[in-house]
Amino acid sequence: MTLAASQLDPQARRGVASYEVTDQSLLIGIYRRLLWDPMVAHIPARITPNTLTVAAQCLGVVSAACAIAASRGAPGLYGLAALCMFASLTLDNVDGAHARRTGQTSPRGELLDHGLDGVTSTSVLVSTGLLLHLDAVGMAALSLLGALTFASTFWEQSRTGRLILPAVGPTEGVTALVVVEILVALFGDPSWLRVSRERVTFGTVLVGILVTVHAVAVVSPLVRARRRGFPLRELAPLGVALAGLFGFVLLGAPGPLVGGLLGLTCAHFVGHLVVARHHGDGRERGLPRTLWLSLVPLPVAALVPSSASVCAFISLFVVIVAYARTLHGGWRLLAPKADPS
Repeated sequence: MTLAASQLDPQARRGVASYEVTDQSLLIGIYRRLLWDPMVAHIPARITPNTLTVAAQCLGVVSAACAIAASRGAPGLYGLAALCMFASLTLDNVDGAHARRTGQTSPRGELLDHGLDGVTSTSVLVSTGLLLHLDAVGMAALSLLGALTFASTFWEQSRTGRLILPAVGPTEGVTALVVVEILVALFGDPSWLRVSRERVTFGTVLVGILVTVHAVAVVSPLVRARRRGFPLRELAPLGVALAGLFGFVLLGAPGPLVGGLLGLTCAHFVGHLVVARHHGDGRERGLPRTLWLSLVPLPVAALVPSSASVCAFISLFVVIVAYARTLHGGWRLLAPKADPS
């Protein structure tokens, strides 16, 4: 059952789009004080916040591409991947401050900021899997946990009007990734960083930490929202879709491909939530109907396992097209209204 805007908590109902932010990040205060706040003061007003947002996401994709190339025999490219990822983190954290400083905040800005964050989030998880040499299933599982973290966080925001970022969250995750990528670029690809089934390595411990952190981050928003009376069954369609898409990796599709598919599915879901919350008319807030199309190639892959990679790629294409349509439709829907005076 979908909740209309009038049924939301006061913070979510006020202007439909209003919400509180509680950022418990351990590192964000340090970055803001030493780098991001001084940087914001020097960004020209002619550079729009949306430009910074899009640039951040593009840098995240470039970082993942560099990590893929590095994992195939050019570890020095991890240095470029780290530089791009840290630049992406920086732009993603200064765009909002720049918007507030220059009076350019808007629903469109939030759509781009939160609606596109899933792109960089996916890039971070795929890069981490490559860096630790996870097998295909391990990489897809890590990406699934990360994607669910992203989706549950913003589902809670859409329902309760509160965006709560944990103490160990995206900022800490990106920082750890950047540090390890720099070390690998400088000193090579050490065996202790690889995940091993025969012995406990630093990589194995790191994966355990990542899984624990993401599991807590997935469950916490759901528990808080459930205590406030919001039904978790609203997320059931997303869970079904993700479980189905995860099946591609079990059938033999590459881990980075399936990881990207899972991450962008949740990114699309979050973009849909942002548009629905701003639209404020009680629109459908479950899984976007177009995303069910991404499951159509799955039976073919199940019948012909050798086609799993091709079928997963087709699903990825469907998700990207649907994601782009949601963002484009949201951009038009959230256009500033003309002043009647």
